[in-house]
Amino acid sequence: RHLVFIQAAPADAAMASSRFAAELREELPKLVKDRVITKLQATRIAGRYASDHGSKIVGIIATFGAVLVALGVLTLVAMNWEDIPRAWRVAALFLATFGTAGAAIGCAQQTGSHASGRRLSSSGARSSASRSSS
Repeated sequence: RHLVFIQAAPADAAMASSRFAAELREELPKLVKDRVITKLQATRIAGRYASDHGSKIVGIIATFGAVLVALGVLTLVAMNWEDIPRAWRVAALFLATFGTAGAAIGCAQQTGSHASGRRLSSSGARSSASRSSS
């Protein structure tokens, strides 16, 4: 048996990028008006940070596919849960608990947002608690 780990791209990066592009679109006319940059420079800058809706759709489809694969793996494990030796089940529960906690810490450090880390941490604690009660 092989374990497959899927890592999704952080959604915060895409949101930050689109927010930056929106703020830039608002700021460029002001910079041209104040003669900080020329219209040609503003056009080039706007073109460089233009949103690419095609890549957003690909990201959405890829995320949806990753969720479906994860649900398939989860279903496969759930269907064979009783056949898995007790030691492996306990190890899987510890791995899920500490893996989620580690992901929460990494998420909080990478994004600087401790709220997203707390949400991930609490969801890991809830999922581990529900698994251990069965």
